[in-house]
Amino acid sequence: MVNCEQLEAYRQLEEAALVGCWAHVRRKFFEATPKQADKSSLGAKGLAYCDQLFSLERDWEALPADERLQKRQEHLQPLLEDFFAWCRRQSVLSGSKLGRAIEYSLKYEETFKTILKDGHLVLSNNLAERAIKSLVMGRSKRVQWTLLA
Repeated sequence: MVNCEQLEAYRQLEEAALVGCWAHVRRKFFEATPKQADKSSLGAKGLAYCDQLFSLERDWEALPADERLQKRQEHLQPLLEDFFAWCRRQSVLSGSKLGRAIEYSLKYEETFKTILKDGHLVLSNNLAERAIKSLVMGRSKRVQWTLLA
């Protein structure tokens, strides 16, 4: 299983099951929600679904993987079904930030549901991205110094 963002290159991995990163979904809805939007705005509703998902996962963080999987199937599966059904009901401009957030969610729906198959999986690959960011930034700085030398 590969927990990743939705780059096309990852789809070339024939035997890998992709696990969509819910932090990317959340970020898209966050960016689509104006700062002064009320809770009933569509962007805020999409964000609320994501926040509820992360809140439940935080509650189950210390559980063994088999128990976490059971909780996910019992509680997250209906939440995810509601979220994706809500996305399908929306009629927004596809080029808008909200439209792109909804399209992204629906396009990769199956990868976002992969978390319902294994309690070891995580909702977000943010930790991995942060861990490699310093390596990438360091490499970039070394290349710059090499070019200057």
